[in-house]
This record gives sequence, C-alpha cells and structure tokens, in this order.
Amino acid sequence: MKRLFLLCWLLACTLSNQAQTAPTDRIPLDPAVQTGKLKNGLTYYIRKNAKPEKKVELRLAINAGSLQEDDTQRGLAHFCEHMAFNGTKNFPKNELVGFLEKMGIRFGADLNAYTSFDETVYMLPVPLEDPGNLEKGLQVLEDWAHNCTYDPTEIDKERGVVLEESRLGKGAGDRMFTQYRNQLFAGSKYASRLPIGKDEIIKNAKAETIKRFYTTWYRPNLMAVIVVGDVDPAATLTLIKKHFEAIPNPTTIVPRVATPVPARSKTEVRVVSDKEATNYSLQIYYDNIKSADANTLGAYQQYILGRLLTSMMSARFREASQGANPPFLGAGAFNGGMARGYKSFTLSCGIGRVGIDTALTAAYGVLEQARKYGFLPAEFERAKKSMLNSMESFAKEKDKTESEDYVQEYISHFLEKEPSPGIELELKYHQEFLQKATVQDVNKLFSGFKMDGHKFILLTGPEKGTHTLPTEAQLLAMYTKASKQVVKPYAEKVLASSLMATAPNGGNIVYENPNPALGITELTLSNGVKVTLKTTDFKNDEIQFRSARFGGINNYPIEDLRNASLIAGIIGEMGLASFTPTDLRKINAGKIANVRPGIGNLTAGFSGSSSVKDFETALQMVYLYATAPRRDEALFAGYKAKQKSQWAMMGSNPQFAFIDTMSTWMSNNSPWQLGLPKPVDYDQVNLDRAMAIYKESLGDATGLHFIFVGSLDEAKMKPLIAQYLGALPVSGKERNWKDNGSRNITGVQELKVYLGADAKSQVQIIWHGELAYSPDLDFHADALSEILNIRVIEKMREEMSGIYGGGFNCSINQRPYEHFSASLSFPCGPENVDKLIAAALAEIEQIKTNGPKEEDLAKIKTQWTEQHREQVKSNAYWLSELNNIQIFKADPQRMLNYDKHLEGLTVQDIQNVAKIIFGGSNRATAVLYPEKK
Repeated sequence: MKRLFLLCWLLACTLSNQAQTAPTDRIPLDPAVQTGKLKNGLTYYIRKNAKPEKKVELRLAINAGSLQEDDTQRGLAHFCEHMAFNGTKNFPKNELVGFLEKMGIRFGADLNAYTSFDETVYMLPVPLEDPGNLEKGLQVLEDWAHNCTYDPTEIDKERGVVLEESRLGKGAGDRMFTQYRNQLFAGSKYASRLPIGKDEIIKNAKAETIKRFYTTWYRPNLMAVIVVGDVDPAATLTLIKKHFEAIPNPTTIVPRVATPVPARSKTEVRVVSDKEATNYSLQIYYDNIKSADANTLGAYQQYILGRLLTSMMSARFREASQGANPPFLGAGAFNGGMARGYKSFTLSCGIGRVGIDTALTAAYGVLEQARKYGFLPAEFERAKKSMLNSMESFAKEKDKTESEDYVQEYISHFLEKEPSPGIELELKYHQEFLQKATVQDVNKLFSGFKMDGHKFILLTGPEKGTHTLPTEAQLLAMYTKASKQVVKPYAEKVLASSLMATAPNGGNIVYENPNPALGITELTLSNGVKVTLKTTDFKNDEIQFRSARFGGINNYPIEDLRNASLIAGIIGEMGLASFTPTDLRKINAGKIANVRPGIGNLTAGFSGSSSVKDFETALQMVYLYATAPRRDEALFAGYKAKQKSQWAMMGSNPQFAFIDTMSTWMSNNSPWQLGLPKPVDYDQVNLDRAMAIYKESLGDATGLHFIFVGSLDEAKMKPLIAQYLGALPVSGKERNWKDNGSRNITGVQELKVYLGADAKSQVQIIWHGELAYSPDLDFHADALSEILNIRVIEKMREEMSGIYGGGFNCSINQRPYEHFSASLSFPCGPENVDKLIAAALAEIEQIKTNGPKEEDLAKIKTQWTEQHREQVKSNAYWLSELNNIQIFKADPQRMLNYDKHLEGLTVQDIQNVAKIIFGGSNRATAVLYPEKK
C-alpha cells in the first residue's frame, strides 16, 4: 500500500509539474504544420488547409536582402528579385509570366515578390483544379532558388523596369529621408543599404556583379519553402525533396551576420523641409535596444502587455485629439523597431493648425501622464476585453482561416523566429495570462522602457507652409520644455453601461418570401423597410451588411454640395445620441460591431459588420445613427480644423496637384466636380443645413433595403430586425437617383501640366461617350481591360522597359446616364511619354483590327474562373451581388450562370467592344511633366 501511495504521489507531482509553466518555457510550433530541414539546410513548412479549396499558397523565403550587398551591389538584391521573372533554366527570357498566366495566376495581383533590408520573399498562389499544378509551382520556386540564368540582354532590358520602380519612390519624402537617415539608423549599415539601391549602380552594374549576389546568398541554408493549401502533406514533402534536396550550397560560404544597430552616442535634432512636402510631422526616436528571444512564454507575455499598453495609449491620444481646437492631428507611441532584432520606443505626432510647440507639448504630455501616473483599472479592463474578444473571434474561425494568413506566419517564424503556436494555444496563453495580469504589470512595463537616454528628434515639413519651421536649437528647447511640464492624473469619465437604456417598441415582419435560387429569405417590415437574409458557412462568426435606397448628393442643389458630401463623415466625428466617439469606443470595448452611414451621388444608406453575439449592438447603432445623430459644435469645429490642416498643403505634391487639375479639366470645370479636398471646402459646410440633409437622407428609412450575409441565425435575428429596423421612421416620400448633368470634356483634347522637381511623368488618357447600357457589353469591356493589361505588361514593361506598373480600365455604365468610359494610366520618365503613348495606341489598334490573341483570351478565362471560384465562397461577394440584384435590379441569372457567360466570351466580342470604346470622338490626354527649369 505504501508503495502504491508513493507511486501515486510521484505521478501527481509529475503531472502537477507538467501543468505548470515557466517564463523560460519555449513556445512550440503549431503541430498542424509539418516542418523540418533537408540535408542541405533548406527549411520547409507544409500545412494542409482547404480555405480556399483547390488552391495552394507557395512561398520561397530567402534570409538575405539589401544588407548583404557590398558597396558595388547597392540595389542588386532587389535587381536579383526582378531577374527571377526574366529567365530561368526551365522558363527562358520572360516566358515564366505567360506560363503562370495560363494557369490562372495574375502577374502583380497574385504572382509577386519583395526585397527588404533583411530578406527576399517570392509569392506564388497556385490553383489546383489540375493537381499537377502543385509540382509546376514547385518547379518555379526551384528555378528561382538556383536556376536563374542572368542573360545579359535580359538584364539590360530589366534595368529600365527597376529604374522606373525607383522613380516612383522619388519626391519630397525621399529627399527628406536622404538628409536624416544616417541619424535615424544611428550609424548602422541600414542607413546605406536601402533596398531600392542607387540608380547609377542599377544602370551600370555588370552581369557578373549581379549574379554574384545571387550565387552568394541564394543558397539552401538561407532558404525556406512554405506550402499551405489543399494538398497532401506527405506527397508535398516528397516533391519538395525532389526539387530542392539536390541544390548545393556554395563551396565557400559567406557568413550571414546580423547587422548591428548601435546605441545612440548623443541626442540629435533635425529639422528637414522640402518645397513639395504636404504636412508637418514630428517623431522622437529613443535608444535602440536589442530584442530578447521572442520564442519563450515570458517574452510572449511581455508581448501581450505591450499590445495592451499600445491600445490604451492610442485611446488616450485619440481622446486628446477631440475638441474644438485639437492640439494635434493625431499621435501615437509604440515600442517597436525598424531594424531586425532591435526595438526602440517612438513618439510620433501630426502637427495641426495650433502649431509645432503646442502639438509637441500636448503629445508629450499625454505620454508623460501615462508614464508618471500609470493607466487606470477601467482602461485596462477595456483593453483586455477587446484583446480577448479579438482572440476568441480568431479562434472561432480556425477552420476558415485563409492559407495566405498562415504562410505569412511561417515566413515570420523562419526569418525572425516569431512564435507560431496556433490560434488555440495563443488563445489559451491569452486567457491564462490575462486572468492574472493587472494594470500594474502594464505600468511596470511602461516604466521600464528606456526613454531617458539619447534620442533622435525629427521634424519634417514644407519649406513654406502654415507654420514657420524652428531651428534645431529651438526644437530641442521645445522638447526640453515639454519634458519638464507638470501633468495631472488622467480622469475617467463615468459612462452608461450600454448604448440604449430601453429598446424601441419596434415593428413586425408582414411578409416573408424564400428565394431558393439565390438561397435568400426576403422580408418586408411593417414600416415598409425591406430585408434580405443570406446565410452562409464561409465564416463561423461574421455578419456583413449593407443598406441603400436611391437619392443622394445629386438630389440636392449645387450650393449644398459640401453639406451633402461631407455630413456622413462629420456625423462619425460627432457620435451618437449622448455619446462622443470616445464614449462609443469605451462602451463598445470588447465588441465587434461597426456601422457607417453613407451618402453617395446616387444612393444613401448604412453599411457595417458584426460578430454573431454583437449583432444587436450593430442594429442599435443603425437605429441611433438614423434617429439620434449627435450634434456637437466643438467636435465639428475640431473636425474642420483637422481636415483643413491635413489638406492645406496637399497641392504642393505634384501628383496630387496634377490629379486635381486634370479632374477639373476633364469635368469641363463642372461645379459638381469635387476634386481633392481643400480647406475652403470645409468652411462651406453649414452644420444646421448639413444635419437637415442627413436627417432627410438617413433619418427617413422609406425605401431602404437591408442585406445581411454571413453566419446568420435567422430565427434569432428576425425579432431583433423587427424591433430595431422595424422601428426606423418612414415618411412615405419616394426618392430616385438624379443625373446632375455633369459631363466630361468632348473632342480630342490634350493637357500638359508642369510640376515637380523630379524627372517624373504621369500619363492619363480617357476615352468616353454615350452608349446604351447592356450587361453583356459591360462584361465584354471588363474582358477588354484584362486583355489590354496583359499587352501593357508584355509590350510597355517587358519589351520596352518603359514602365513599372500601370494599365487600362474599361466599363459600360448605366447610371447616372448610359455611357462608356475607358482610361489608361501609367507613370514613366518624361523622355518616354510619347513613345509609350504611341505603343499603347498601337496595341489598341491591333485589337480593333484583328481582335485579341486567342491565347490571351484563354488566359483571362482561366484567371476569371479561378477568381470566381474563390469569390463565391466569400460574404463580401454575395453582399455586393445581392446589392446589385436587390437595389439596382440586376438580373440574378448573370451571377448564377457566370461560367456559362464566361465560356461564351469570344475574340469577336472583345474586338467589337474595342471598336465602340476606342472608335468614338472623345479622347482626353493629360500628362504631368517636371517643372520647367
């Protein structure tokens, strides 16, 4: 008996010890993912996941980026990424893109890659309607890994594309960054190894110099192959071994050394300006601290506390920005890092109309208030509730998580050793830790951040703007004064515990009609409001909704344009009933319920989303937005002040100014053309009149039709819908959409705009004309857009090396009047404008004369088939389609028979619509050129 007792006691102790956790415990990798290393050191991750079905996400991650370049290679890590699409052993020249397009993969939208300081990642989603596509995709990854050919001719062609990508990043931000980047990165190599590199190296680097980066750093022991999707893991591992195990590492291996970021040796201050800058921004970067091992339970708990701190700090800053004269446009503070393996605390602030000194003092005051006095238990409970609710929501969707979400986790696990234990274990960690965590834990974490050492204080802004920029000595004096200010403890406002003390009496459902073809239930409420319910199983805990009726901005006279177009956003800034936006966030903490009122040109209504349990909260918000929009003169004044500050200098940006000028010109100077917002626009809003328009548009539910899609429990929802939506006030006044008569400029017109210091151009060509609408024509116009975009990539990018991106958009529109519209937009070098326009017009003529190539039509049919197969499994798709059917009276058979319509699409259809769209008499060409010297 004693022996038995002793064994039981030892077993109990063992189990007890196993149940306890320690901060040093390692966090396991999610057992649902199979991982390991091949003999050559290549890491693999494989996970079976059937969301979406018959598709797999492939990634090739290389733990090397621009930091691994030598002085002769600056920009060549990124160049290597480009060359992976321009010639490999099995896909010569640029055949790879065409090969993948035939599988249903779109270049740019699906097929892509990126290069950063520390890594290079290739992204390849592969449809598996043909199971053999998995090995084809892995063959592509293998070629990227070690079979790129670096043909000198292809290198020279690709130089232009890389330089065009570099050109896109030039401007005020780039020029200012160049001035302060050495101080920002505190003497680290990060300052001199921007991934885009140096133009002169990109222009002149020899093939062997580029290839040397590839052969040195693209090696198995720095690589991971990640496969997540509707696959068999065992068979996938066999294929991975087949394609990757034989890849050798270089004979001589250059060590992959982490790049240090030294602590700041002194406090530095910079004031940097540019004539094209559009806003004033202040950042304070504190000392860089080397990050601890992230893969322990203790580190994970500190991560949770950090998220709570950031959440509470953000709420404090939002609240401080409210009021008639907001001290700053926005502010934030976080403990993160721009360099791998390092963290630093950062305070950032957007400067508003009140000035730099006031904004800095206010933002630092909010920060110091929290540091000195800590957060309150009520704040902590709200942040904790929101975090737990978010984690629980993720856990509910564990079997509906998209493969794309998983691959990103595994990339971070491989490259940065971030934990990936799976949502069930993450939820468990959160629940257990937050149950015992206290607000004192967060306050202690905050007080431990290193903020008393050296720092980098940075102010950027326009050369000539609404504020006079201080000298660096003056800015340091401002900071010193702000850091010495006396702050008082934060006071918590006592709020009601719920949005509504009593629910409205409500109405009832007077008519119910099931529609088996669409899988919907149609309801009519006693006040005439109509409701459509579509239950899906795409997500376990998601409800999306939209409502609309005809009648919008166009229904009001021109003098009400600003009142009608801005009031929905203003209401969002003023709140509901007696609650400010800050109050609403506090009351709804821990809930997933979002509602947005909207007034468009032709329609008005509400949209939003919620979890299943918070559906009633969403309905309450709809009811209050309709019946009790909040009027607050101070918050309205604050809204205007912030908007005016945000847009005051936007015209200094050449691209923004060009778009604004072109829009006004294109509209024939129509007063209905809103263009880019300007400070004067907000002065034109009369709050009394705007509120009257809002109440007329959204306070009257006559004609409103609500559509709910998602995880619907119709039996539970119907009484709530009757109670809240059935109680919405109605006048019986019928409304319709209105054509305000605004039309584009006619004839063949040209506009040249000269703005900007950089050698950058933007081309915009628009074709338009009146045309009777038909769904078939619109479908054919969409296909024409896709065909032309294939030609843009092949001709203007790959053959001519003239652009990095750009493309066509063609459509046939039914409202506010029946017409067609097509546009071509692309950025390029000023010297290439004419020849690229000529090339685009030649492609158009080719299609008008001969129709598109059969192989290009086959590509888009395959691509659209794959897109549609995924789209029909999403709530957003059904919400959009049902809105078109129920509100705009689209024919449901087009959606239900999509495959039939796509199969029937012909070369002749596309040629015919091209003749219509590009055969008219109206073509407007606008070009931005650099300012004349």
